[in-house]
Amino acid sequence: MSTSDNEQIQMIKDWWKQYGTSILIGLLVFAVINFGWRYWQKLKHQHTDNASTTYTQMLSALEQQKNDEAQLYAKRLIQNYESSSYASLAALMQAKIAVKAGDLNLAQEHLQFVIKKSPNNTLRQIARIRTARIFIAKKQPQEALNMLATIDDSAYAPEINEVSGDALLALGKTAEANQAYQKAKNATVGDAKSPLLQLKMQQF
Repeated sequence: MSTSDNEQIQMIKDWWKQYGTSILIGLLVFAVINFGWRYWQKLKHQHTDNASTTYTQMLSALEQQKNDEAQLYAKRLIQNYESSSYASLAALMQAKIAVKAGDLNLAQEHLQFVIKKSPNNTLRQIARIRTARIFIAKKQPQEALNMLATIDDSAYAPEINEVSGDALLALGKTAEANQAYQKAKNATVGDAKSPLLQLKMQQF
């Protein structure tokens, strides 16, 4: 072996001595992060699948009119998967049942959960509109208007304006209520126009 070869080997040894440990640590860290990421993704998918299964069971119970069983599934979704859309849908279902039972305060609690926790903007807007309707039913029309003011999605303009009209009418502001109903009518597309809205407008 020539002197040049010996020098190259020694250079490689020196380089490895200086950087080898750092390289091994870097590779180890990369392997750990990669494994952790894959494991987290697996848990995430499993978590979503479990929530989906529970939600399906809740719907099945509702179809069979087993409301108590459906409520148990809904509570499980809210407790175990509160940041998922499935939990928000379960809370909306619970709010609907509470309204039918005449418990408006409980319905508001369920809707408030959706407003605060739902990752889905559409579900949050729906919860706000339904909360506004409950405020009107509880003779708190100004609170309803305050709630509606937090919705900035134009897709809900017909409902927002119609419920605003209901609140304004409850406040005795008939002219403003009529304007709100007219806005609701103008914002409604095609066959989606509400017969109830037409009846409300006929009183003016």
